[in-house]
Amino acid sequence: MSAPMPHSEHKLVQLPNGTWSLHCVDVAETYHPVVGPEIEGHILYAKQIHLERINSSPGPFVIWDVGLGAAANALAVIQEASLFTGKIAIYSFEHNLKPLQFALKHTEQLSYLSSFKDIVQQLLDTHKVSFQYERISVSWEIIYGDFPLWLHSASSQMDKMLSPAAILYDAYSPKKNPDMYTLALFKELKSVLSDNAPCLLVSYSRATLLRSTLLLAGFYVGIGAATGEKEETTLASNTLSLIRTPLDHTWLARAQRSTSAEPIIQSVYHQRPLSEESRYQLSIHPQFRL
Repeated sequence: MSAPMPHSEHKLVQLPNGTWSLHCVDVAETYHPVVGPEIEGHILYAKQIHLERINSSPGPFVIWDVGLGAAANALAVIQEASLFTGKIAIYSFEHNLKPLQFALKHTEQLSYLSSFKDIVQQLLDTHKVSFQYERISVSWEIIYGDFPLWLHSASSQMDKMLSPAAILYDAYSPKKNPDMYTLALFKELKSVLSDNAPCLLVSYSRATLLRSTLLLAGFYVGIGAATGEKEETTLASNTLSLIRTPLDHTWLARAQRSTSAEPIIQSVYHQRPLSEESRYQLSIHPQFRL
């Protein structure tokens, strides 16, 4: 069912399990469908990024939250991180703060926001907030604007922000938001990661197109946890040690037969089989030569 409470381009929708989430009317996509924001934020993102690494981190454990949305993923990470002692620094990338502004008006339905309402309001007001949550010290900042453009000039920012240990990649789907899924973008993302700082990227998608793009960008890629109706999701890393279930030759064979595996090049969504060059590059990827 839908609640008749539109706010700009968003409204609340009640999911089959009874929980509430946001629906973007313009894009026609529901945030965290099926299981809802709190469950998905914890299972898909917070529990998969190996937060135990906080205990051995010499400085802040840096997290890039790509697609702040209504803050469910970042708040799930903060709650899970509170089991450890140390510091986390979250950089939330977003070009539209209306979903979060709307969500704060409906914390009765979106209960995951209730105990953080004042903190999130301060984050919206100043784009930066620092606080202690149980055992973890948190700094949280919004990087407002276009993520691909920011990333293109990220080399000048990296000394300040430090290389991320985890990336929560929660953009709209490739069909609705192809700019966020190009091969060029993921190559740039890989290039700004430090070789000395293992990083794990999590995505809700299991699309062959996304996985082949990540591999061709230089990442190691594996199978992530199930969530909702998805039997698996996707993990990617600059080090194979963080991938518990890497994609294998069986997946590679399926990708070579797929009609939707070729990466997006010009920010225009398409469904195409792998080109001969992509087939070759995938075949010599270190992940499939072990």
